[in-house]
Amino acid sequence: MSRSAPEPVVPEEMTARRRPGPSVPVRRRAGRAGRLVVACILDEFSHTAFESEADLVPLSMEFWRAELTAARPDLLFVESAWRGHRQAWWNTVHRLGPELRGILEWCRDRGVPTAFWNKEDPVHFNTFLTTAGQFDAVFTTDLDCVPRYKRELGHDNVHFLPFAAQPAESNPAEVFDRVDGCAFAGAYYARYPERLADLRELSAELSSEGRRFDVYDRNLGRPPSGYTFPEEYDRFIVGGALTPDLLDVPYKGYTVNLNLNSVKQSQSMFARRVFELLASNTLVVSNFSRGLRLMFGDLVISTDSGPELRRRVEALEAEPNGVERLRAMALRKVLREHTYAERLEFVASRSGVAMPAAAVERPLLVLPASAGHDPSAVRALVTDWRAQSWTDWVLAVVAADEADLGESVADPRVVTVDGPDALDALARARGCTSVGTLDPGDWYGPHYLEDLVLALRWADVEAAGHDEHIAVVDGVVQRRRAGTAWTLSEDLRPARSLVRLSGDVTAAPGDVTRLLAQDVVPGLAVGPVEYVAGGADSPTLLREQAATLELDPGLSLAAIRAHADALEIDEPDEEPDVLDLGRILEGMATFDQLSVLWEEGGARVSSTMETGRHQYWINPLIRPVAEAVRGTEEQLHLDVGVGLDVMLVAFWLNDAGERIGHAMIPARQYTRVRVPAEATGLRWGLRVSGTGSAVIHRVVRGPYVAPPVPMLTGSPDLLVTNIYPSYGNLYRNGFVHARRRSYLQRGHRIEVVVLGAGDQPRFREFEDVDVAMLRPADLAATLASGEVRTLMVHCLLPETWEVLKTAPALPPTTVWTHGFEIQPWWRRRFNYTTAAELEAAQAASEARLAMWREVFQTTGDDVHFVFVSRWFAETVFDDVGVRLPEHRYSVIHNPVDGTVFRYREKTAEDRLRILSIRPYHSRVYANDLAVAAVLDLAAEPWFDELEFTFLGDGPLFEETIAPLRDLPNVTVRRGFLTHAQIAAEHARHGVLLVPSRSDTQGVSRDEAMSSGLVPITSAVAAIPEFVDEEVAFLAPPEDHRALADAVRTLRAEPARYLRMSAAAARRVRRQSGADHVLDAELRLAFRTDGDHSAPSVRPHPEREAHRP
Repeated sequence: MSRSAPEPVVPEEMTARRRPGPSVPVRRRAGRAGRLVVACILDEFSHTAFESEADLVPLSMEFWRAELTAARPDLLFVESAWRGHRQAWWNTVHRLGPELRGILEWCRDRGVPTAFWNKEDPVHFNTFLTTAGQFDAVFTTDLDCVPRYKRELGHDNVHFLPFAAQPAESNPAEVFDRVDGCAFAGAYYARYPERLADLRELSAELSSEGRRFDVYDRNLGRPPSGYTFPEEYDRFIVGGALTPDLLDVPYKGYTVNLNLNSVKQSQSMFARRVFELLASNTLVVSNFSRGLRLMFGDLVISTDSGPELRRRVEALEAEPNGVERLRAMALRKVLREHTYAERLEFVASRSGVAMPAAAVERPLLVLPASAGHDPSAVRALVTDWRAQSWTDWVLAVVAADEADLGESVADPRVVTVDGPDALDALARARGCTSVGTLDPGDWYGPHYLEDLVLALRWADVEAAGHDEHIAVVDGVVQRRRAGTAWTLSEDLRPARSLVRLSGDVTAAPGDVTRLLAQDVVPGLAVGPVEYVAGGADSPTLLREQAATLELDPGLSLAAIRAHADALEIDEPDEEPDVLDLGRILEGMATFDQLSVLWEEGGARVSSTMETGRHQYWINPLIRPVAEAVRGTEEQLHLDVGVGLDVMLVAFWLNDAGERIGHAMIPARQYTRVRVPAEATGLRWGLRVSGTGSAVIHRVVRGPYVAPPVPMLTGSPDLLVTNIYPSYGNLYRNGFVHARRRSYLQRGHRIEVVVLGAGDQPRFREFEDVDVAMLRPADLAATLASGEVRTLMVHCLLPETWEVLKTAPALPPTTVWTHGFEIQPWWRRRFNYTTAAELEAAQAASEARLAMWREVFQTTGDDVHFVFVSRWFAETVFDDVGVRLPEHRYSVIHNPVDGTVFRYREKTAEDRLRILSIRPYHSRVYANDLAVAAVLDLAAEPWFDELEFTFLGDGPLFEETIAPLRDLPNVTVRRGFLTHAQIAAEHARHGVLLVPSRSDTQGVSRDEAMSSGLVPITSAVAAIPEFVDEEVAFLAPPEDHRALADAVRTLRAEPARYLRMSAAAARRVRRQSGADHVLDAELRLAFRTDGDHSAPSVRPHPEREAHRP
């Protein structure tokens, strides 16, 4: 089989767009690992990534002994390679053949540390586990695999090692006139249907309305296969089969790049191209990935929804210089934490290699003496400078007389010197490695210094500074030297640059003074952020386009590693159902090169076969198959240690003893086994590959349940709820989602957890909110980790309560109650239409009330309860039979966001446009009464003047709406709406028809009132607490004619309608406005009032004359 690669294809346009001139020189082997000799087995991409960080010695299968002897390596580094450098290890590393065993033995004999990196986790955990077990230290791209390796290998030298960027190859140096559009450089994978759906969704959005979307097909020119793009993508494909040296075409040739993740549920694993793209200073959009969201937060626009992608891109573009500021934040994070220099240093140190101390990178900043400097401006600059994110610096203030720097001089990094001649001695004494000047009239952002230091770390230039930059002149913002960012420049000014000092300042007396005396210096021009010329005294708004965005940058690498290091698998207390291992292996004596030996803990299977060979070892004994299991399916799990590739095999036999089927059960993974209906006999066996030895511990039967592990949280503040909206179902606790987004606007990032069933945790995204779907055991492990600071619970159900009541300790906890989860059957009697339904509801109600009695009686002051209305609180206390003390609960209404549901003055004609937006999954919403009211109005001669719109969805939708289908002035649309779509409907209508059979508040009614709609509703439950006759019509319970009469009144009295519309908007803002409601909730949740209570937000029915 030929392994030759097709020729790469680059569009002529991109060749023409490549900029002429010299490229930015890069530094190599400048890190702590730069002097190491590393023997390695790496695939091409990894070899390219690491070769700039150390002296790599790629080993071959034929000459590895001579190569090791000649190299005398400091470290052996092997990854989960499929082919190896120059195809030298094609499909052999996971087989642990004699060559790799010999290499490991050579290293052990000579004390050379060995490290294995599985970059294919979690998918290929089992594939490479046996190989990983032979190394001193193991590294994985999937942090959830860390405890699995620890358990299987029996040691703790296992660490999280994600992909990274290699700045020698991927850096922000501009080499193209970028295309204003998006590129995707990757492959089509038919075997990943979810990835294909994401590609279809996101590419449709990225290419809509004439946008440029180009595909560089990794498999261009290869024969058709499961990796071939379908014809629908032909119009996008412009090139492909790119070699690593040509990846800068898509990566740097376009303003945006699309990333697609095949693994989306890992908490840390995602495509390596993300690091490379961010290091290339390119905006990255991507499908969802939990790991990507945790590590990079909002620095990558990550969603599976095309409309959401557009919304977030448009929001970014609406920010002054938003895209450039976001790219700068992402680039800074990659250069700070995610380079292959950091990765190799980490591997070497954790593997036991003695490492040199990190090189000093200490800038000397000089504030020159000048008669024009305002002393207060100098003091302000010195004081503000201490907020720099790069903390290793020296600031020299040059003054003829002792400068009055106030408290800032107490910082040992701030030095006052008499004159420029003292700077050389200061640089020598403090070990400074670069120098620059400061101007009190300029604004230096908190990352100004860090950006310059990081640039000098990868670029082999004498200076880095701001050539293209923002300036404020006479109150006007200007962009100067546009187009020079991330290019070589001859015109860098010391006042906005860092210049390298010679390696030995002592050997170059006057070096500092000479450098500072130059008007300009040559070097690398960085991006135009974190610096504004003349901006020191300018309003913040004028500096905004150079300042850091208020976005979530994701978790630090240190935080993720700390979480990974602490992970342990908590084995379940219950013993699993296991098959009799003795009966499976009984009769299997030593066979050819295979043997089995019973020992404590199981059966040790050994093989002396050559690598690449496998043998089926079949038990001669036939076991009967019980009639009850014929034609059934169950899951089996072969629990086997590392050291040998072993599979369990089942051969099914019929009455005649003929083989009619078989099943293969791989090691350490649950496998569904179907028993043929005709099977009467079974012969067990083993499939053994290669050489080695491993202990079979047991064969577990039953459904797979992943052991619980603590979730890595993007925030220490958790919100737990029973359901949460998705792009396919917008009405699942939308009020909780609205809260979460509003909290974020107020600076609180809350992690959302939905508790449910399943065999393992799952993650998704909705409108820029990460949603973790955990099992109760996962939540319990997360709370036990101690990483949760604040807990908020909406809709407390029994499974959540079981976790909370058994937790060793709870953080400050706030529980919101909303109705269904606590109310007894008699408050929802209307939902039950049969005696059986009622009987079931009564039983469930008793259990529910018993649980809440336990909740109220056993929780302490660290658990606070919130009711959305006073009526609701009082009825709950009556129903449960327990009254909480006043300090244990608050009444805080659900918030209504007036910025989304804006008030627009209505016209008299709007009173004839009537809207209904409701779920249709329960009779509580009284949609049947709304339909009956319309039918009652249909008899009026003026009925055609009215316009009705019914929107919603649910199992009761069709049967409820059916009587309205033939009415020409009734529009019916089935489906869910976003908040923006609901607000748009509010703008087109004037009245909300919203009867109810019970409501603890009525958020959809209040949102409509906020938009100026007049509600027609029912005088039941808590509703009169939120509306009165001045703002709404309150019909008696179950009275559809009163609902219709309200429409008649509004038609007859347009002036009354206009008064009620304005009054409704005022009342909602006063009573449930988001600003004061959310402030009260946050003070309570974070206990910032000094105790466990918060001011209650209660109804105030006073009326005001002014319009909202």
